[in-house]
Amino acid sequence: MNESFEQLYQQLSEQHRPQLETIRKSIVRKLWIAGFLGAAVVVLILWLLPLGEYIIHIITSLFIAFFAYKYFLKRPYILYFREHVAKNFVALVDSSLSYSPEPPDNWRDRILVQYRTARFDGRGLGDSTRRMEPADTMGSPGLSNFIAGEIEGRPFQLCCMSMQATGKNDKTKFKGLFVSMKVSKSLNGFIKIERRVRRARILGTGFIPKAERRKMDHTAFEREFFVGSNDQVTAMQYLTADVMELLLNFKSELIDIQTRFNRNLFPQNPNMIRLDLFWRSDQVSMRIGNKKMFKPTMQDPMCKDSLACCLSSLAFATRFNQVITKSIKETAI
Repeated sequence: MNESFEQLYQQLSEQHRPQLETIRKSIVRKLWIAGFLGAAVVVLILWLLPLGEYIIHIITSLFIAFFAYKYFLKRPYILYFREHVAKNFVALVDSSLSYSPEPPDNWRDRILVQYRTARFDGRGLGDSTRRMEPADTMGSPGLSNFIAGEIEGRPFQLCCMSMQATGKNDKTKFKGLFVSMKVSKSLNGFIKIERRVRRARILGTGFIPKAERRKMDHTAFEREFFVGSNDQVTAMQYLTADVMELLLNFKSELIDIQTRFNRNLFPQNPNMIRLDLFWRSDQVSMRIGNKKMFKPTMQDPMCKDSLACCLSSLAFATRFNQVITKSIKETAI
C-alpha cells in the first residue's frame, strides 16, 4: 500500500495544501488575537477577584476558549477538507465510490440494523444483545463520513461510527469504522471473526460465545483472532489460508499506520484496535476500531493517518472480495 498511498497523497497535497495552509494561517492569526484578549481577561480577573474565585473563572474561560476554537475557528478547515480533499481522495482510489460527510437518505437506519444484526457488542444478562445507539461526542455525530458504491461489482459502504450502550449501568462503547459489503456466496449459517483484545474479554464485550468458537489450522491466525461459526466445516471451507493471511496482514497494516502517523495528544494503543467481522448469508459486516477519518489537525493539515487508514480499508475490502470469490469457486458448494 505504501507506494500507491504516497502517490495519492502527493497528488492531493499539490492540489489542496496551499488552500489548507491559507486557512491554517487565518486560524493562527485568530488564535493570537484570542490569546491576547484571553490574557487580558485573566489579568483583570486576578486583579479584581479573591484567590478562590479567580481559579474557577480561569478554568471556565479555558473551556469556553477550547469549544470556541473547535466549533468556530476550525470549522472552515474541516469543511474544506471534507468537501474537497476527502471527496477527491475517494474518487482517486476508486471512481465507482462516492463520498458524503452525512448519511445519504435512509442509510442511517440501514447501517444501524446491519451493526445490530452482527451483535458485535456481545451479550448481556438474559442472553440479550446490548442496545447500542449513535452517540454525538465533542461535536462529532454518531454516523458520518460515508463512502458508498460498488467494489468488484458488489455493494459497498463504509462510514465512521460512534456507538454507546443505552443501559444505565452499561458503559460499552465503540468508535471507529464500520464496513458493509456483499460477497458472491450466501452462507446457510454464519462465520464470525474477532480480534483477540484482552480488555474486551475482561469486560465481557467479546461477541463470540465459547459454544460458537471453532478451531482453525493456522497457528499465527489463532494467536490474533477467535473464529466462530454454527458449523466447523463451513468455517474451514471458506476461511482458507489466503483469507486468514489477508486478515493478518490488514491487522498489521492498521497497527503500522497507527504507529507511524498518530500524532494525537492521547494516542490509541495499536494493540487495542478492534477488528471484528460477521458473515451471514451474502452480507459481510466489519468494524475497525481505528481513528476517525477525514478530520485534519493543526499539526497534520492533510490528515495523513486518516487517509492512510481509509485507503487500507478500501484496499482490504477489494482484496477480501477477490479472495472470498476465489475461495467460493474452489469450494464449489
